Amino acid sequence: YTLNTDALYLPTLLKLSQKNVNNGTFEDAPYLYMNNWEMSEHIGTHIDAPVHFSLGGRMLHELTLSELHGPAVVVDIRKKAEKDPNAFLDITDIQKWEEIFGEIPKGAVIIQHSGWGQYWGDAHAYVGPPGTDGRLKVNSPGFHPDAVNWLLQHRDVKGFIVDSLSCESGSNFGSYPAHRAMLENDKWCVENAANVDKLPQKGSEVYVMAAKIENGSGGPVRMFAIWNEVAPWHNANGANGGAIISLGLLVNHFITLYLL
Repeated sequence: YTLNTDALYLPTLLKLSQKNVNNGTFEDAPYLYMNNWEMSEHIGTHIDAPVHFSLGGRMLHELTLSELHGPAVVVDIRKKAEKDPNAFLDITDIQKWEEIFGEIPKGAVIIQHSGWGQYWGDAHAYVGPPGTDGRLKVNSPGFHPDAVNWLLQHRDVKGFIVDSLSCESGSNFGSYPAHRAMLENDKWCVENAANVDKLPQKGSEVYVMAAKIENGSGGPVRMFAIWNEVAPWHNANGANGGAIISLGLLVNHFITLYLL
């Protein structure tokens, strides 16, 4: 999603504040445009680095480019999320994916497809309405900690992505067991990914472009996914043609899909 002053966030966090400092002549130059901005590390489409929930964990600048991409495994939990705004992506969902598509490949990135992107722009629906006690009642489908632990123990995964407010189901806000399972095991998670509905469930490669911010617990990211029908890791039939979908932009021959 575009990062702007309307980007959705938890009310406890600092929203984006942008102040223009120059829009015109500057010294001897005819034109200069520049802003200052201030915000939390964890608003909009962003990554959680291990240190976010793990004392002594790696910080954002310590994550390597090689671990920020991998085969995308898109797990569809839309039917559950339609009934429960805090639905879990659980072990059963992972097993169903493998029954259809085969074993999760080495180095995969597990992507939750809950359909939550349809609510982006509506804070009450996407984030949650105020509770009866004045506290926020979080709405967010997310990973069940048992599913995270199963993936870490039985499959070689690099990271996690969700199309909702948090990798954590709203049911587990407070103790954050899914976050802890991911980050205490030196993995990362991206939250508020857009255009997940445009990805195939199998066959694309996802790339997370995170700024190298020293000592960061997270920060804004720009993501894209690429797949090519000619010879991807999932294709055995040798079909001609290909695509790059840019989670938002169609390009000839390849599909590059931008998940922002």
